[in-house]
Amino acid sequence: MSNPLWFNMWKKKLFPYQELKVGDVLYWYESKSKSVAWRTRVVNIERFSYDNKDAVKRRLKKKFDEFDDEQSYYVNAPSQVLSRFQG
Repeated sequence: MSNPLWFNMWKKKLFPYQELKVGDVLYWYESKSKSVAWRTRVVNIERFSYDNKDAVKRRLKKKFDEFDDEQSYYVNAPSQVLSRFQG
């Protein structure tokens, strides 16, 4: 991934919400190509609840100065629990 900011907005705190820790290595496997598309190491984890997506946008912009609120994941994400990973 070219953008070092990667995050998940989970409606339910399912795996790996609690299990993920700094130092873990994540792989994105694409079943169509049957290959690993990317690998990243978790360097920071921030878990927090929020009332709405505008609150998420404000928090991430404050922390990182930039946040693309037009990206499809954010636009289509649910409005409850956010976990943010940078790696």
